[in-house]
Amino acid sequence: MLIAFSAGGVSGHCNEQSSQKKNLQTYKDNNMSVKKNNRYKILLQEIELKDGTQTGKSIELEFENHDNIFSLIEMTKDSDRFENKTHNTQFILGLKLFSEVMIRNRNNPLFEDFAPSFKEFMKKLKEK
Repeated sequence: MLIAFSAGGVSGHCNEQSSQKKNLQTYKDNNMSVKKNNRYKILLQEIELKDGTQTGKSIELEFENHDNIFSLIEMTKDSDRFENKTHNTQFILGLKLFSEVMIRNRNNPLFEDFAPSFKEFMKKLKEK
């Protein structure tokens, strides 16, 4: 069954693929921008410094990532990669924040020497 989209929403059955593409494009043009990234927000709060002081500082950060970070955390939550289970979440979050910045700034000389090693690291990580 093929479902066609129009500016007014979902319409009935459509057997012509070209008509479906046209209606889908019209729907997208009129109703939404095509998202290429997932959007996230992090609230980082300072609870206590190692010297015992509490400043109450916090930062809120919105960012985009091409991966679904929550799915990655969920898929790897039972991994035995780290002894401490919370380290897995910290690892995924840090990795995804870092790698997205690196991808978006791939021509930055800062990453020039590191990029080939990081690519190999990601291949090994995805194998496991």
